[in-house]
Amino acid sequence: MLTATVRRGVNDITVDIAPIDWKWTRTTSDVVSDTIWNTEHAHSTNAVHLTDVDMNGRSGIFTCEAYIREGRVILKESVSF
Repeated sequence: MLTATVRRGVNDITVDIAPIDWKWTRTTSDVVSDTIWNTEHAHSTNAVHLTDVDMNGRSGIFTCEAYIREGRVILKESVSF
């Protein structure tokens, strides 16, 4: 399980981020498989459950992006695992 937490200073603001404002992507050497994985996990929130199949027998990068709405401004924070 990969779980993302967003903090502003010492304050955890994870619960303030709408479920639609999370985006997970996987990047490996298998672009076709990554595209399928990214589509299947498009509606994940701040956590994604990984299986051996998700790892695809390769090394790769899982990236979580959180969009933080502040009035009319939307900030994007990204972290890779």
